[in-house]
Amino acid sequence: NSQHFLIIKFLPEMGIAIGCTGILCVGIDRMISVIFSLRYRALNTHLYHLFLAFLIIGFCSFQVFLMVAFYRKRQVVCQVMSSFPDAGQFWFTNGNLLINVLCIMVYSITWIALRSQPDSTIKKHVIKSLFIVAAVDLSGFFITPGLFLLFDYLSLNAQQKFAWTYFCTIFIHIALSVKLLIYYST
Repeated sequence: NSQHFLIIKFLPEMGIAIGCTGILCVGIDRMISVIFSLRYRALNTHLYHLFLAFLIIGFCSFQVFLMVAFYRKRQVVCQVMSSFPDAGQFWFTNGNLLINVLCIMVYSITWIALRSQPDSTIKKHVIKSLFIVAAVDLSGFFITPGLFLLFDYLSLNAQQKFAWTYFCTIFIHIALSVKLLIYYST
């Protein structure tokens, strides 16, 4: 039933929330270090890290709120979207989409700022690692909510949505498996 399902899916749902906002926080950190490098060195690291932690905790709290606010007792099939019935799916999907769009904006601003600086070995390394993080993480986190929105737009029936949801997760798991190899080879 849905109560047991929420207990089982709580950590994976928090993993999605932490992953999305974690990538955003890494992007904010890199953007500030590139654009405001002198102020970045003078920042109070405890307050700065506390601010980033509050961003992550805030988005995780939003996800928990959605789970509780839209909870209803029912039989469920175990999948990501089952934690958020009815209108909860809209808020979950659009919340994740908003975070990912912000990530793309932050990483794009950082990339533009890096391109305007003189060439150096460190700059090339930062651009390369920035591109890899953005390409690997953002594409995965951006495609998933995008697919859910597409499924809703296409008005698929429950069986078709179920089949596509499970088919698409095969590629997500493959991408997660390969991610460590990509990070450590660069």
